[in-house]
Parts: sequence; C-alpha cells; structure tokens
Amino acid sequence: MFLPMIVCLGRSGSAAPWVTQRAVEIVELGKQPGKDPRIILKLAQLFRNRGVQVAHSHNWATLAETAAAARLSPGTRHLHAQHGQQHEEASLPTHRRVARGLLRARLLAGIPCVVVSESLRRFVAEEWRLRGAIHVIPNGVETMPRSEDARQRLRAELGIRAGSHVVGSVGRLSAVKDFGTAVRAVALLAQEGRDVHLVLVGDGDRRQQLGELRQQVGLDSRVHLVGRQDAVADWLSVMDVYVNSSVSEALSMSILEAMSMGLPIVATDVGDNRLLVDGPPPCGRVVGVGDAAGMSAALAATLDGPKEKWGAAGRERFLSGYTIERMTQRYADLYLAMAGRP
Repeated sequence: MFLPMIVCLGRSGSAAPWVTQRAVEIVELGKQPGKDPRIILKLAQLFRNRGVQVAHSHNWATLAETAAAARLSPGTRHLHAQHGQQHEEASLPTHRRVARGLLRARLLAGIPCVVVSESLRRFVAEEWRLRGAIHVIPNGVETMPRSEDARQRLRAELGIRAGSHVVGSVGRLSAVKDFGTAVRAVALLAQEGRDVHLVLVGDGDRRQQLGELRQQVGLDSRVHLVGRQDAVADWLSVMDVYVNSSVSEALSMSILEAMSMGLPIVATDVGDNRLLVDGPPPCGRVVGVGDAAGMSAALAATLDGPKEKWGAAGRERFLSGYTIERMTQRYADLYLAMAGRP
C-alpha cells in the first residue's frame, strides 16, 4: 500500500541506523550550508521522478523547501508536521517573527499540519492563528516488557535493598528536564525518614550539576546517575513510580513508555502531561513546574496510594491511544485521504 522514502536535504545523520527495513530508501540531496536554492529543484525532480503523492516535512528546517518543491511537482500533496513550539533555525527574535509569518502563510495557503499533542495544537492554532486543518496524531511507542529479573539484578548492582522505594526517570540531563526538582523532592522524602532512591537514566550537560546537587542534599547513595542505557525497559522495571519534572513538553515519550509498563506517574503540568495522567481514571498525580515540595507530596501519596490501580489505568490508556500500531494507522488514514484513495 505504501512505499516510504526518507529524504535528507543534506546528509543522513545518527538516526540512519534506526532504519532497519530494507524497503525504506534513504536519499541524500547534499544541501550546502546556508541558503541553497538548487535544493528545491532537486527535491521537486525527486518528487516527479518517484511519483511521490504525499511529501511529509518535519519542523521548520524542511518546511519552505518542501512547500516550494511540492508546488513544482503536480500530483504531490504536502503535509507538514510540527513537533515543538520553537523554530530550530529562528533563535533571534526577528528571525522568529519571519519564520512564524512564513509558516503561517504556508499553512494558511492550504497545507495541512500534524501535531503530536493537544497542547501543541492549541499553541499552533493560537500563536500562528491558523485556519487550516490541524491533525493531532500522538506519537506512539512500543509496548515495553516488564522484567522481574532485571529489576532484582539492577537494584542489587545499585546497592538498593529489598523493600526500598525507587522513583525514576528517563531523559536527557538538560535544563528543560529540570531533574534538580526531582532530586530535591526525593531529598524531602528522605528527610521524612522514607527509604527512597532516585534513578535517572540518561546523559547530558547537567550531569555534573546534578552530581553536585545530590551531594549538597546528602543523597550520594540514593540518587543514581546511571548514564545513557539501551535496555530502557530493564531500567523502567527497577522503578516503583515514574517521575517527569520537565519545564516544557509536547508529548512525553518516556511517560508513554512508563505507562506501557504499568507504572504510576508523577509529572509536572506541562504539555499533555495532565491529559495523560489525570484521566479519568487517574494514573498518578500532576504538580506545578519547579515545585519540589509539591512533587515530594505527590510522590509520597503515590507510593502510599493504589500504585497497582493507577499503573493499570495508565497501561489501559496507553493501549487505547498511544501504541505504535495506533499511530501508524492514523498516519495511514491521513496519507490515503490526501492521496485521494479510500
């Protein structure tokens, strides 16, 4: 039914090895740094030669070229996807205004837009005042298997004794993830005499800062910075509660992974976190951004509350709307409609 092709305006990068299906071709157009008008002609020729019916651009960096090339290729419909609130190439205020104006003009001209969350749909509609079609297709993740063997093995490696509570998170150790708030929240739990550990899976430029913070709050042996890990499901198996402390999100993939494993969630009220967590029925608690005391109270209530019930509610919500299969079907339906096929 579909013959997908990945087109890189420049060269392929670190994500290329993720493509394991031989039928998916990766095409590199060799765009030169900066402005390269020839890339539009190359892209349009590719569309015409391959009979491309739907060209799906992602985020600001590919929007203008794809829109122009699609207009030069009869029979090619353009679909744009926006996965965040910021333009990657528009960091200066003037550039942002120009970028926003161009994006709005393109989309108002009839190019439909896909966003990954309800919060992003509202942002795109209100910030860019779009009148065109905005489709919400949440990202999906694989259902992750829970492993009791991995839970016991990794807890033993970290020196976490049986009966201890483990709060954890997966993500880049960056400012936007604000893991410092999670560290301070766990410190407050420890001050109450709770036997609780925090496991952070990932790496980033805030690793040293977080290491210093755990020393300051006296949690050297209770905050575990385990670095980037490939076996994410094994590390999620270690956790009793999943925590998201971000200051900004659209749709958190790591929360979805945790929900797929039946973990209760404590998350900040950003992006679609409230939609995911509050239910009904709820699968955890939502707290304010940067509120360590509120997060500590929410974690305590979750650890003492119906963890299994909340975890089961989260898994059910994941299965009903956020699987890879559900996401794929939504895109398939949209592509077929755009191509004029039933």
